[in-house]
This record gives sequence, C-alpha cells and structure tokens, in this order.
Amino acid sequence: MVAATTGPGATCMVAVRYPSGHGATSAALATSQTADAGGRVAWTWRLSARRLGTALATVHCVQGAREGSGTAAFAIQERRSARSVRCQTAVVRQAAVG
Repeated sequence: MVAATTGPGATCMVAVRYPSGHGATSAALATSQTADAGGRVAWTWRLSARRLGTALATVHCVQGAREGSGTAAFAIQERRSARSVRCQTAVVRQAAVG
C-alpha cells in the first residue's frame, strides 16, 4: 500500500518504481484518488516485482493551480514461510500542494 497526506480535495496520482528500475503497471495504480477531508489518499495493488530491494513511490497532487509531490522508499522482501515476496507500506508524509 502507498499512503500520502495532502490538502483535502486534492487530486493525486502515484508512480511506483521497483528495484529492477521498471515502473509498476497495475491498473490499481493508474487511477487518481481524491484526498478525503483529512487530506488522506491511498492505493493498494498486487505486487508484481520479482527482484528484492528498495522500491520508490512518488505521489503527485494537484488542487486548482497548486501542486506538489512527495516520495517514499519501501522494501520488497522475501517471506520466510513461503516462496513469495512482501513489501512494507510506503507512507509519503506530505505531497504538499501550495
């Protein structure tokens, strides 16, 4: 999951870059989100990365003539109990519009 905080009502998009350097192509990430009254937006998707390491999530938000971006790193790790991978939640602290 990628979560971000911005201005209430801002329209936001996300881009995820996997450790391989390739961008995530999930349809769930291709939709814009409108920030709720608390300025929160979030995206969830099925992880398609096969390479372990650090991925980057960048959230870009627009509110009228104002816009801003924020980036967070998150880890893609192998699960010990199964032959699968998991990732941490990426929290973009502020995708400030202003």
